[in-house]
Amino acid sequence: MCAGESVEVYGSPSTTLPQSSRVFDGVLTSFFLDTARNVLLYIKTIAKICRPGGLWANVGPLLYHYAEMPHEMSVEFSAEEILTVVKNWFNLLKVEWRDCYYTSNRKSMMQQLQQQLQQRLQQQQQQLQQWLRKLWAEGLGRTLNPGLNRLLHQQKQQQQQQQQQQQQQQQKQQQQQPISPLN
Repeated sequence: MCAGESVEVYGSPSTTLPQSSRVFDGVLTSFFLDTARNVLLYIKTIAKICRPGGLWANVGPLLYHYAEMPHEMSVEFSAEEILTVVKNWFNLLKVEWRDCYYTSNRKSMMQQLQQQLQQRLQQQQQQLQQWLRKLWAEGLGRTLNPGLNRLLHQQKQQQQQQQQQQQQQQQKQQQQQPISPLN
């Protein structure tokens, strides 16, 4: 099995995409999510390459190809858990379950039937940063890796600095406004 190439191509920091990494109006994944060792990486990569307002359509089962391989690390989520995670980056437009025949002849007595999840999603404007801030506010950020903690702390400091600058600008504007005499 050769999985993960899309993450290596599109998700790596060394990836050379145009100025904005969000270059695709839409992404279609078919029988794809369950090929991941860690489906979160796939979802984050799709969110990274899909422009704000872009669409992602996904169809396929959750068989998790690495689940029963003893020497392979694998993270398996239920469909409900995946949808919960996906909501951090996308608005769910439509979710439905369908029966899907897999490598079988419909006229044969032997059928391999899978239930597949079909999703259509639209990327939200507020992305990973809001989710990370929420984690930090809930105290969960402290359990994440040190690099992510540093990033969250820097973002929090930048927000505080921006708020202070805005307050200072508002104070200056108020001081510069002429006081009109009372009528």
